[in-house]
Amino acid sequence: MIRNTLLSCSLILALGINPAFSQKKGKKPTVSAVPSKSSEQMKAEAAAANQAKADEENKKKAEAEAERQRRLAEYEAKIRRVISPDNFNKYSVRPILDKDIMYRKTVWRFMDMKEKQNKSFMSVNHELPTLILEYLKLGKLKPYSTDSLDEGKILTDEQFKANIVDPNVQAPDTSGMAPDEKREALKSYANSANLDPKQMTLMSIREDAIFDRKRSRIYYDIVAITVYIPASINPRGFNQPVATVKFKDLVELFKKDNRANWFNRENDSEHRNYSDAFDLRLFSSYIYKVSNPNDEQIVDTYGGDLKKGRYGSEKAANDLMEFEHNLWEF
Repeated sequence: MIRNTLLSCSLILALGINPAFSQKKGKKPTVSAVPSKSSEQMKAEAAAANQAKADEENKKKAEAEAERQRRLAEYEAKIRRVISPDNFNKYSVRPILDKDIMYRKTVWRFMDMKEKQNKSFMSVNHELPTLILEYLKLGKLKPYSTDSLDEGKILTDEQFKANIVDPNVQAPDTSGMAPDEKREALKSYANSANLDPKQMTLMSIREDAIFDRKRSRIYYDIVAITVYIPASINPRGFNQPVATVKFKDLVELFKKDNRANWFNRENDSEHRNYSDAFDLRLFSSYIYKVSNPNDEQIVDTYGGDLKKGRYGSEKAANDLMEFEHNLWEF
């Protein structure tokens, strides 16, 4: 028996068979079966995905609607002044409470620096337009596109620089120039293109004519001043606005600037700061627009006739004066 066993082992070794794995031959590995999803599970997952997508869309719509409502409220707050006993005009130098205002009328005036009475605002080295343009260039004042101020928009540096370019100066043709020549030509143009502020001899004033019931008198509350390039030197043929500034901010700069002096031609000891000169109404101007439903100028009311428009301007000034006078007529 022992002999037979030894012969079997010898035969196995001779054939190269590993007895440890001889019994595993032909055995296949087992594969775990993954159960398939039922139709109810697939429908539930699809419904959940659709609901998540709908929730995301509703969220975006809600955010868009909230943003629209916010902008609408902001816009309405700008264009609509809420009357409250404790409210006042934030642009006013000396604000009057709404509860004390019995009458208000917005008036626009042109102030021509060439008029004799306005020469005191154009004394040498004290020119009013020069000071305003200097404050704007130094960033001490914000340049606005219209006299709506914060309800409008602020001019960018590029827009402001474009507005002060002399309309009579043409940009050089740099085509075909060498880089150095082109650079010098553009530099020379930049230095000579800006219009001299002394030539901006036209300004407009927006103000509110307010009757204060507490003090029983009319106040002319200046809100904004706009500097123009006059049509007389503009090849385009119209008065071109350069920038609008808040009068309230301008007054604060006038008070700190020794150059902001109104020249008294009759008495050198009685020169006045520009802020005081405006308060005392030491300037000459004429009304070209009064607030009206059509938002039209007086000259447009008379069909564009300049002569009749000037008469209408005088009539508007007299109407304001007579309104105050008639309040005390018994």
